[in-house]
Amino acid sequence: MKRYLTLFLFSAILSALCMAQIEETTQLNFSAEDFTFFQSDRGIDINSQRYKFSYGSDTLAPAIPYIAVNIPLDRDDEFCGYSYTSSSQSLIRENVILNANRPVVPISKPYAQPNQNSLYPDSVYPSENIRQTGSYFLGQQKFICFLVSPFKYDVSSQKLYLLNSIALTIKKKTTQKSYAAKSQSNPTVDYEYVIVTNEELKPAFEKLALWKTIKGVRAKVLTTEQIYQNYTGNYNDTTSQRKIKEALKDYYNGQYHGLQYVLLGGDVEIVPTQRCHVEVDVKNTDGTLIPVYSDHTPSDWYYSCLETMNWDSNHNGEFGEVADNVNLVAELIVSRLPVRTYSEANMMVERIINYERNPLGKQWTKKMLLSGMFLHENKKHELYQDSISDAHFQGEELIQCYISPYWNGQVKRFFDTGTNFAGGANYAFNKAHLQTALSQGYPIVNIDTHGIDTAISMEDSINYTVTEASSLKNTGYSAILTSSCYTNAFDRYEVPEQQSCLSEAFMRNPKGGILAYIGSSRYGFYPHSFYYEDRIFDCFMPGGQYQLARALRDAKNSLFTNCTTYEGAYRWLLLSINMLGDPEMSIFMSRPQKFESLEITNFHDNYIDIYAGRDDEDAMIHVMSKDDMGESFYEHYLGSHVFSEPNDFINERIFCITKPGYIPYVASFGSDTYIQNEDFGHNQTVYSNSTQIGSDVTTAKPQGPVNVKSGKLTINSPEVIIKNNFEVKYGAEFEIDPNN
Repeated sequence: MKRYLTLFLFSAILSALCMAQIEETTQLNFSAEDFTFFQSDRGIDINSQRYKFSYGSDTLAPAIPYIAVNIPLDRDDEFCGYSYTSSSQSLIRENVILNANRPVVPISKPYAQPNQNSLYPDSVYPSENIRQTGSYFLGQQKFICFLVSPFKYDVSSQKLYLLNSIALTIKKKTTQKSYAAKSQSNPTVDYEYVIVTNEELKPAFEKLALWKTIKGVRAKVLTTEQIYQNYTGNYNDTTSQRKIKEALKDYYNGQYHGLQYVLLGGDVEIVPTQRCHVEVDVKNTDGTLIPVYSDHTPSDWYYSCLETMNWDSNHNGEFGEVADNVNLVAELIVSRLPVRTYSEANMMVERIINYERNPLGKQWTKKMLLSGMFLHENKKHELYQDSISDAHFQGEELIQCYISPYWNGQVKRFFDTGTNFAGGANYAFNKAHLQTALSQGYPIVNIDTHGIDTAISMEDSINYTVTEASSLKNTGYSAILTSSCYTNAFDRYEVPEQQSCLSEAFMRNPKGGILAYIGSSRYGFYPHSFYYEDRIFDCFMPGGQYQLARALRDAKNSLFTNCTTYEGAYRWLLLSINMLGDPEMSIFMSRPQKFESLEITNFHDNYIDIYAGRDDEDAMIHVMSKDDMGESFYEHYLGSHVFSEPNDFINERIFCITKPGYIPYVASFGSDTYIQNEDFGHNQTVYSNSTQIGSDVTTAKPQGPVNVKSGKLTINSPEVIIKNNFEVKYGAEFEIDPNN
C-alpha cells in the first residue's frame, strides 16, 4: 500500500510538471475611426468596414456590434478560463438612440417591426463586453472563440462610449513537448483537388482533372463506386456521406496535407448531400429561448469540416445538431456541379475550361450588378435624402464598405428604389429587365429579393422562374449570389424528369454562361443573410485572387463564433448556404491579360528556355509529363526556367504559365512529338525537333484522328510530317511557325 501511494504521488508530481498553468494576455485596441454610424427613422446603426462583426438576436437590446476574436492555443493545451479588463474608454456620441436588434425572420415571411428603442429594460448595454462562444481545431492548433464588443451604451443618458483598449487574458495548461524539426526539402503535394463522381460521369470529369493538373493544381477523380467499396464508415454511421468524407480525409491527411478543393460532381442522387437539422431560436419576452423555425437542409458544408467526422454523436438520426458537438470550421473548399447526365457534366466541364483558358471568347465587361427589391422595411441611407428599400440599402453598404475600397470597376444598380440604367426610376425591377441585365454577362451578380425553390420575386409580382433561367442567353459569364429563400434547394428534385430548382436551371442552361451560384437551400433570413453577404464580399474583393468558393469558406469560418447555438440564424445559414460551381476557379474582375512577351528559345540546341518576359514576376511555370497526368514528372517553377538535361526530352512534356489575372499559356515540348488520337479545343503550341501528326504515327498511343476543333494549334518545329485523319474544323486555326 505504501509503495502504491508513493508511485501515485510521483505520477501526480510528474503530471503537474508536464501540465504547467500559464496566462497569456492579448491586447485589443479600438478606434472610433474604425466604425461608421447611420441615422435611420428610429435611431442609429453602427457599422464597420475594418472588422468582421455581427449583432445579437435579442430584440429588446440595442444593436451593438460584436467582433469575432479567435485566440490560438497548441492543440494539446487545456483551456482553463479567461478574464478581461478595460484600461480606458472615450465618449464618442451624445444624445444618441441606438436601433434595436432586428427580428429574425425568413426573407419570404411577414415581418414584425423592431421593438421601440425606448423599451430597453436595462440601463447599460452590453452586460458583458466579452463572452466565450466555443472552440475549434484547425490543423495542429486549437482556437478559443470570443465575441468582443468595444462599446458601452448608457440608455438613461443616451451616451455611447468606446472602450479604447481591452486586455483579454487566457488561462491555460500547456504540455511541455519537444518536436523534431520536419524536413521541408520537398514541398510537393499529393493532390490539391479531388472530384467525386460516379463511373458513368468519370470521363467528363477526367477532362477537368487533366486541365486543373496542367495549370498547376494537381487533381484526381474518385468515383463513388470506388469509395463505397473501400470505406465502411463508422459502426454507427455507415452512410454513403460518411464513406465519402473518410476518403476525403485520407487525401487531406496525405504526406503533405495538400488537399484544398473538392468538387462534388453530380446531383444528390449521384453524390449525396448531408441533410442537417437547422433551427432558429428567438428570445421570448421573459428571456427564454424558444424554437420558432426548424427544417432539414442539404449541407455540403459537411464535407468541408474534417475535425468532426460523426455529425450524429447522440445517435438520434438528426445530423448537425448543437447537441452533436460538431466542429463547424472548414478545412476544405467544397462546391457542387448538379449534373444528372454525361452530356450535362461534359457541358459544365467545358464551360469551366473555356472560361479559364479563353475568357475573352465571350463578351467581357468590368462591371458588377447589384439588384433587388423591398423585403421588409424602408431605410434611410446617409447618401440619400429619402428612404430606400432594405435591398437597395444593402447594395449601397456593399459598395461603400466592401467593393469600392478594392475595385475600380463600374457597379450597376438595379433596385426598386433606384437604378443607374437608362430610364431611372421608371426602369422597373421586373423579370424582363432582369433577363436583359443577366444576358450582358456581369462577372458578379448579387440579387436580394424574396424567393421560392423555382422562382424569385419581382417588383410587379410576376416572378422570374426556371423558365427564364433555362432560356437565358448570356453574351458573357456570370456568378450569382443571392439572399433569397429556397432558390438553391438542389435536393428537391432528384429524378431527371422532374423540374430543376432555380439554381440548377441556371447551371444546366448550356447558353446561360452561369459559372457559379451561391444561395440558401432553405430559408434566407433577414437580416442575417445580409451579414453573410457582407462577409463573402469582404473575403472576395481584397487581394485580387477573386476565388468565390474560397471567399464563401472563409466568410463562414469568420462567422463560426456565432454558430454555436440556435440563437439567431447564423448556424442555419452556415449550413444551408451552398455553392454550385467550381471550387478552385478565380473570377476575372479586370480584363484578362495575355502573356504578350513570352520568350521560349533555343529548343533546337537540346534545351528550352522558358521566360515570361516583362510578365515574369510572380508568373508560375508548371511542367508535367504529357500522357500520364504528371505521374512521371510534375514540378513548379517561379519565373523563368531552363530545361537542359538530356533526360528532360525522353518523354514529351506539357507546360503551363499562370499568373493571377492572366490567361494561362499552354504548350508542349519534346525531342520527337507524335500527335495522335487527340482533340484540340484551345490555343496550344508544340515545340519539338520533329513533329508527326496523324491517326497512326506511333504505337505508343491508341490510334485515332487528330482534330483542331477550336482555338489555334501552332507547331514550332523544323520538321513537320502530316499523314492521315487530320482535320481543322471551321473557325479553328492551324499554323506551322514561319520561323521554321
